[in-house]
Amino acid sequence: MSLPDKQVPSLSRVLEWANHTTDRFHVSELLNNYPAIMEDDFMGSRTARCERGYVFTDDYDYNYVIPKSLVTKLEAVLEAEKMNRSSSKYFNNVSEADHPEGTTETLLAFFPGGSPKFTSGAVYRMKAFYSLRKKCEAWLADMDWILSTKWDTLLATPELFDEETDSDELLPSTAGVKHKELATEVAAILGGVNLSSIFRLTSGEGAVKVDQLVGMLVRDRMLSDIIMDFSLRCICNTLGDCYALDSFAPTMGYALPPKERISRFNYIVLPVHLNGIHWGIIIVSLSYHGNPIITPYYYEPLCSKAY
Repeated sequence: MSLPDKQVPSLSRVLEWANHTTDRFHVSELLNNYPAIMEDDFMGSRTARCERGYVFTDDYDYNYVIPKSLVTKLEAVLEAEKMNRSSSKYFNNVSEADHPEGTTETLLAFFPGGSPKFTSGAVYRMKAFYSLRKKCEAWLADMDWILSTKWDTLLATPELFDEETDSDELLPSTAGVKHKELATEVAAILGGVNLSSIFRLTSGEGAVKVDQLVGMLVRDRMLSDIIMDFSLRCICNTLGDCYALDSFAPTMGYALPPKERISRFNYIVLPVHLNGIHWGIIIVSLSYHGNPIITPYYYEPLCSKAY
């Protein structure tokens, strides 16, 4: 088993760099060419083991990864060990003098036969590596889709929130030009950020991280609830007199109240997850002429009888 040269940076440094670098092509190239060991079929058939020990954790910040399938095996034995063999508070405690100074008690996962041992931190770093590489691939695919699509041929116009987004007077004959302008603007923004970048609303009521966006906006994917929640908050933030409730409110059983008085708002908006990939929206109109008047509206695009 050959290990990479010591000049290769550790995995923790690579993850930090990749998450904060805007050059997506450079990031993708480095992640795809990062050293990997234990790739033979023999290792893939081995059963993972786990033990406890005192180690210098920095010594286990390796400068290579192992195949994703092996990482999954190591993670499984670590989680099983945590569940089945938690440390006793009263028995078998090791005194400070029983292990070298500066070491930390941790779980070590490994494959018998002389292969390297991995702390739980090392295993989770490798898991993060493969997750990051997948997101980077999605980032490249997103940008390629945005830049290659012939937006000026699209004639679709929005129905929901068309007035609120100044799209109510958008005609099919001019929709293509608008789509192209938006795509150019989106490409410029996404091309200048990294996966750790965060978009925040000026009101402070919403934020979304770039790594939560990539892979969810294009092609055959469906928008995630995080993106839908942020989009509605963005529209409401722009209008000023409209407040968007958290899309998780129905699941949690309650919604966080706005920081300002509710009487400052004329509309309250709540996205509702109905079933599978199907969403609806509840909009409540608040009127304060004399006694307050509350009028609910419900938008469900498929008009299904099941809801």
